[in-house]
Amino acid sequence: MYILFTFYKKWYKAIKREIIINQKSKKEKSVSEKLMLTSSLIKIYSDLYEYSKNGYIKPQFSNKINEYSSNQKKINICICSIGKNENLYAREFVEYYFKLGIDKIFIYDNNELEGENFDDILKDFIESKFVEIFDARGLSAIQIPLYNYCYRKNKDFYDWIGFLDFDEFLFIKSKEPIKTYFYHERFNKCQLIFFNWIMFNDNNLIKYDNRSLMERFTNKTLKYKQGKSFVRGKIDKLIIPSTHIPGININSFCNSNGKLIHPKNFFGDKYYKNPSAYIKHFYTKTVEEFCVKLNKGHAQFHKNHPKYIKSIKDRVKIFFKLNEITEEKLNILEHCTKIKLKIYK
Repeated sequence: MYILFTFYKKWYKAIKREIIINQKSKKEKSVSEKLMLTSSLIKIYSDLYEYSKNGYIKPQFSNKINEYSSNQKKINICICSIGKNENLYAREFVEYYFKLGIDKIFIYDNNELEGENFDDILKDFIESKFVEIFDARGLSAIQIPLYNYCYRKNKDFYDWIGFLDFDEFLFIKSKEPIKTYFYHERFNKCQLIFFNWIMFNDNNLIKYDNRSLMERFTNKTLKYKQGKSFVRGKIDKLIIPSTHIPGININSFCNSNGKLIHPKNFFGDKYYKNPSAYIKHFYTKTVEEFCVKLNKGHAQFHKNHPKYIKSIKDRVKIFFKLNEITEEKLNILEHCTKIKLKIYK
């Protein structure tokens, strides 16, 4: 609890410092828009800060579970994503969800100030307004506040909001469009639908090539207890404390089959047999791409979360949990991490 408390305190000071710098610099319109974003994030920070002071409290079921109608004429679904050094994968991600039937993708550009731009590869989707880009360039430790911002900004316009990375692809077994899937009566009592990851290994590839993720990585390697969620819109005072369990102030958690889940199972064994849908997760890709992933950092978790990744060494362990150990991969990882990996030799 103390670490999370300290983290948000430092983050708050950093955001305030950036606002002061931007006010003094008097840059163009893009900076004023970013100023509005960072100002909004301060309010979100304060909610997370107050929440963390009392420690990490697990969500609780309510005695009253709302019944939502599946008879509405139209369902609107959007996705919130945060991107940093994702230009190699963003096009495939956007095209996939466009074909699946998503209405909108909000991308928060978290690249370095002089880094790559999503406009270079998504110009047509941006012009058609299927993708909307928000400037969060140069900001650090921003993922959780941005997810909260995205939900609050869009909750009154969308029936479901998903929180996904560029290597996560929702796979619906029935092959039906996503709106048809979410329309099913089995989800009428659900405020959150949790989809497990199925992890794919590196197919023993070493380097990036110009094929898509789904073409390159075809071997399922692990049914994982973690995953991501879609959250119903119009939930007041929602707090998203993690990328995997968006849900403080949510009363009804469901799996992909519409079965209600007790909140404690988000921290335990929660992989469900025969799910109607799951997320294909290409976590490691090739070893060289994994090195890039390591160098750009990772999302902040609460230290008491059972999936909290404490160090680069822990992430390397995950890599070899998913992928075959070879001398070549070890040498590449040792070179990019500057860590001796004797345990694997």
